[in-house]
Amino acid sequence: MNRDANLVRVGEKVHARRRELRITSREELADLCGLSTRVLGTVERGDHAVSAGTYAQIEQALGWAPGSVATIAAGGEPTVTSSAALHTMSASELQRLADQQWGRERIGAFTTADRVVIKDFIDELGRQRFSDWDARFPS
Repeated sequence: MNRDANLVRVGEKVHARRRELRITSREELADLCGLSTRVLGTVERGDHAVSAGTYAQIEQALGWAPGSVATIAAGGEPTVTSSAALHTMSASELQRLADQQWGRERIGAFTTADRVVIKDFIDELGRQRFSDWDARFPS
């Protein structure tokens, strides 16, 4: 099967950007794009063209400016937008940051006295949990 060189170039750039952003699987990028892995695979392999809307979804997920796919197909380079910064983290890293922010907001709602009680409680839980550490794991 003869593939269009421009489509192959677009596919290579999409794949390279996915790797650059540490999006390790097509499934993960497909979820970010709202596409199926089959469609995304078609794009990455350069098998055939897809709709402009599909390319727009990919551009957004990869942090590229609108029209970047057309620029790549014409031999140019994509324009990275500032929104791409969040995509450089893995999903688990983003979840961790969201959890930390949620925790900060919740803890900030407690009075200083409540925070001391909570800290003491957490410290005591740690002491109870690891009080027999040496017995369980002799060196």
